[in-house]
Amino acid sequence: MLKLAGAALVLAAGAWAGLTIAATYAERTRGLRTWQTALGWLRTEMLYASSPLPEALDRVIRQLDEIGDATGCGRVLGRVRARLESGRGLTGGEAWREALAAEGNDPGPGWSLTRSDVALLLEFGQALGTSDREDQARHFTAAVERLAAEERRARQEQDRQERLWRYAGLLMGALVVLILY
Repeated sequence: MLKLAGAALVLAAGAWAGLTIAATYAERTRGLRTWQTALGWLRTEMLYASSPLPEALDRVIRQLDEIGDATGCGRVLGRVRARLESGRGLTGGEAWREALAAEGNDPGPGWSLTRSDVALLLEFGQALGTSDREDQARHFTAAVERLAAEERRARQEQDRQERLWRYAGLLMGALVVLILY
């Protein structure tokens, strides 16, 4: 009876490990989608509502809270806002870069973006608040389009890898059970 319980636990642990790894692929896809949404809202706030950047960030953060953001996007935007309001005289691009670096050094829950995703966001941030309305609109559009392309790639990878890791976890658990018993 004890052997059977142990085997069930090992099998469950293998399945859980596979599901955990598979979930990271879905988290990245969700994170990229959230960033696209957030940049769209930020664009609207800055370009059409003519809100100053800290105020626009505050509104976007509230909207992300309302939809239950679990990707870390709102946390990064909050860091940008805090840096802008710190009195250090940072530009939007500098605050953006520092906030992403801080998140990269100490990623919070839900952070699943890759280095290339962060590089894309950093590139966007360099132009934040440094040019006229039309140029800003182009930068927002380009960033959202690039994030959408990354999301499509991430979704394809998710489709392939998610299924693989689900089965691999279960099979690894079964293999361990066979080896031990």
